[in-house]
Amino acid sequence: MLKAYLNRVDESVDQTLGYLTLYDGLKKVFDCVTLELPYEHNMAMVSSIPKGSYKVSHRYSEKYKNHLIVDDVPNRRYILIHHGNFNTDTRGCILVGYRFAQINGDSLLDITASRRTLSDLLESTNGKGFELIIS
Repeated sequence: MLKAYLNRVDESVDQTLGYLTLYDGLKKVFDCVTLELPYEHNMAMVSSIPKGSYKVSHRYSEKYKNHLIVDDVPNRRYILIHHGNFNTDTRGCILVGYRFAQINGDSLLDITASRRTLSDLLESTNGKGFELIIS
């Protein structure tokens, strides 16, 4: 069974940075960095989602193509795991990337190689959903 752990390590008034690690049983199969909005009482479009355990499944849309959706978030809909580099690219979703870096000169850390990282994450799941545990 696939399980992913999202460890949020740095939260500011502008954003939340973290590390996501995907396991198949005891074997680590993928890891990356994450970028989210800060926690603002789970308000839609302006907040990251609450800590907890969620089911994640594959999804396709014209905008993001192949990506992931976090199911059963209380009082929220369409929480996605998708590509993006800056805190302005997320409206409550989880962005994944290869590493943290200063890209756009706004003094906030961004994430790099997001499209490639998302593709690698999707490949690592072999089309299966997984449990996401956020701490």
